[in-house]
Amino acid sequence: MAVGLALGVWTLAGAAQTPFSPSASAGVRWNKGLSVSSSDGATEFRLGGLFSGEERYQGRTGPGITNSFILRHARPIFLARLGRRYDIRFVPELSGGAFEVMDLLLTVHLTPSLSLSIGKRHVLVAMQVPASGQLFPERSLVSNLFVVRYIGAELEGSAREGGVQYVVGLFNGANDGTQATLSDAGREVAGRVLLQPWRHSGEAWRQGLGVSLGGSWGHASGPMPKYKSYAQDHFFSYVPGLKAAGVRERWTPGFYWDDGPLGAYGAFAVSRMGMSNGVSSTTLTQEAWQITAYYSLTGEEVRPQGLTPHYSFNPIAGHWGGFELVFRTGHLAVDPRAFSSGLAAPGSSRTAEDIGGGFDWYLSDSTKLMAGYERTAFNGPQPGGHPPEHGLMLGMQVSFSPSL
Repeated sequence: MAVGLALGVWTLAGAAQTPFSPSASAGVRWNKGLSVSSSDGATEFRLGGLFSGEERYQGRTGPGITNSFILRHARPIFLARLGRRYDIRFVPELSGGAFEVMDLLLTVHLTPSLSLSIGKRHVLVAMQVPASGQLFPERSLVSNLFVVRYIGAELEGSAREGGVQYVVGLFNGANDGTQATLSDAGREVAGRVLLQPWRHSGEAWRQGLGVSLGGSWGHASGPMPKYKSYAQDHFFSYVPGLKAAGVRERWTPGFYWDDGPLGAYGAFAVSRMGMSNGVSSTTLTQEAWQITAYYSLTGEEVRPQGLTPHYSFNPIAGHWGGFELVFRTGHLAVDPRAFSSGLAAPGSSRTAEDIGGGFDWYLSDSTKLMAGYERTAFNGPQPGGHPPEHGLMLGMQVSFSPSL
């Protein structure tokens, strides 16, 4: 098992932290998913899902445009609360043509503000929303330096009426942009704390501010990562024969702020990892950041994970749902020693910078249409580098889950 201390930002008050609300009476009902509960509310089962697809248009300066459609997510979501104290979360992924477990988590609520979880889950070690709350069809450049999934144990808690939230844990570690497996030998310790100092103040513009600081430390092993653009093309990779070895550490400060229809969040990441080709060893440092801003055209209160429209789409009644404009820019820089030492594969780019905007149409609290465009410019010292990339993605997402 690896070691990881991770602090979830918006999910700390979510499935693993907050128990399900008890039911007033036994029965079956619909609440962003199918819910079956006992009469005393001590036991409850919920069935939901996340389903999304994208039409992708990708072009580069010169070669032209290619397009394709993909089924991005097909995830049934199974949630259970047993005896008021135990939560189970099981989320498989079916979209890739093979069965893959994304989340498998058992949570024990030790106190109302402290819980212990074991299993596999997406640990948010930076300012990053869950898949169901993405404002763009694809994640930003900074996500290249995060771990996709951890396996292990974590302790979540809060203090000062939720103004301070934290997670600590022990996990199987993983390299940038990958997910841990049961066979991973690398250990990782990570941690994150979220501060919302004015959460309970009377001024709305300050209530929506949160700042966080995360970090991790562990032993690197396994294959080397590759970094990809918004259009999911790899623009940097290491030469064959290079393996992760030595110390791996990350630092992930971030922030979010929202006030009525306007909001923004950002994340910065530094990843240092040792590597070896069997003859010599070195440690390289990668850096990335991103800032996302969003504005509701229909006046709803915004959140980093999206908005809930005042009225669902119903043109007969004159209701059109909620509309949101989004903007994003980001940057990723590879350690220049990767090139001077001959560790970068031919054609790799040293930096990637993107900027773009999008439009989200919320037909209801569970269905939205997304359109996102980004232009990514690359820079590298080697011949055959990547020309500028243009990526347009049109997506539809249906999500029935109160906690994903």
